[in-house]
Amino acid sequence: MTDDEKYLFDINGYLIVRDVLSSDEVARCNEAIDHHSDGIRERTGELSLSGESKSLKGVTGRGDLGGLLSWEKPWRDPFREMIVHPRIVPYLNVIL
Repeated sequence: MTDDEKYLFDINGYLIVRDVLSSDEVARCNEAIDHHSDGIRERTGELSLSGESKSLKGVTGRGDLGGLLSWEKPWRDPFREMIVHPRIVPYLNVIL
């Protein structure tokens, strides 16, 4: 992780790392999410993340889908593989 990447992570709380996942890896993740789309729940109230702001408040809250790592096989596999992905592990080692 470069010093610039560390700085961007520190000020933003996230980091965009381009070209990490192949199109096949992205497709597998999308397929798993589509398979579990009935489990998407709308965040409401304090969980909506808009706080007291009227300008940030939308018509609906953010959709939330949890438990990806504990889904049944094969749907959990692409997300578990990300945890040990050779392009992601160096970032996790620094951040965590």
